[in-house]
Amino acid sequence: MDNNTIRIGVAPWFMMHPECFLVPDCYSGYELEVLELVAQMLHLSVVLVVSNTTGCGSPINVTRNWSSLCGMLQRNEIDITGNVCGLEQSRVDDFGFSWPVWQDEQTFWIRAPTFESQMFNPAAPFNAQSWVTLAVIITCSVAVLSTYYYARSGDKGVKSLYQASSEMTNSCFLFDRPPRRFFWICGLFFLAAIKLAYVTYIRAALLYPRPFYAPFRDINELAVRLAAGEYKLLHYHSDPAQVVPNAPPKTEEIIMNAIEKHGYYYVNRSDYNVLLDAILEYPNAVMVKSSTFADVYAMLYPNRTKLWRIADEVVSSSPLSYLWRKGFPLEEKINQALVELGNGKEEILRRKVAYSTQQVHNNPMLLGSTYSETDPIKLRHVSGPLVYLLICVLIASAVLSIERFWARR
Repeated sequence: MDNNTIRIGVAPWFMMHPECFLVPDCYSGYELEVLELVAQMLHLSVVLVVSNTTGCGSPINVTRNWSSLCGMLQRNEIDITGNVCGLEQSRVDDFGFSWPVWQDEQTFWIRAPTFESQMFNPAAPFNAQSWVTLAVIITCSVAVLSTYYYARSGDKGVKSLYQASSEMTNSCFLFDRPPRRFFWICGLFFLAAIKLAYVTYIRAALLYPRPFYAPFRDINELAVRLAAGEYKLLHYHSDPAQVVPNAPPKTEEIIMNAIEKHGYYYVNRSDYNVLLDAILEYPNAVMVKSSTFADVYAMLYPNRTKLWRIADEVVSSSPLSYLWRKGFPLEEKINQALVELGNGKEEILRRKVAYSTQQVHNNPMLLGSTYSETDPIKLRHVSGPLVYLLICVLIASAVLSIERFWARR
């Protein structure tokens, strides 16, 4: 490299268009456009060297050989990376870096919750635990009545059980007027059952749509979920140490221990569609990304409405900078140019990159009526209650007919 020429390495990704570099009315990408302005400010000639691998690079063995753009820097094939790179500790140890080009918030990406249908379901107010509880209550009531009859009249156990079961059935279906002792012995059980049924009905039916709160709001809460095994990180790095996102030191230790204990979801490619497909494939997967890159990923993803974007309220993403070899002669000049650009860098980003956060769930609380894809209430939705009502009328009519038939005999 002479004093007026700089070799820029470019790793391919969908937001980079090196063929448009220095071409009027052709967008080369945010990172290259900033370097284009820097080259013009410093009166530098530019030679682009395109890498055949993606990403900034990572150590590939214990000899500290690097891949991708960092490997090209190490072999002196380029002078500066055209892609901005996260300032990971391993990179900072081996390479120099520029003044941060940008730094934005850290975001978590998970699969959005699935909303239930609005169709009528008579069992909806009761989950499995409710049904089991009701069954236990009825069984206990029958057992108490059987014990009562067995101790009072001295009948055999089978006969006492039969009489208790008959009274329970007659009382539940109102076939006969229940005896007074029935309410005294089983009243407590029935009050508990009614209360349980009423509470679950209110929660499941009358409070629809119920809110969905974000499972975590910052990296510290996420670390607790990771340690419990409720969630796993999703990353394309095979080295677990590079999977840990930005966090306070104690939180980083918790996350690292969680990765060692529960593992993480490894994706062998860094393409956005592969990463986002993996989020939908694994219900407990979490991808941690800076908002700029992640929002662009979501913008191009066809199933983005199935994703949930949660902003970290504690930690921002790591600064993103250009990398060069240590002792790079133009280090001070390029840094000074980046400082002079100032807010111009953000203006380029706002002007050129289309955000799509409104297309994904970026609200910490999701409402089913707002985001669910269920149809509005129609006449066919009422068919369920009408069918059950008709069945009840038919059963009541059949019982009434049988009672009148036996009464005549």
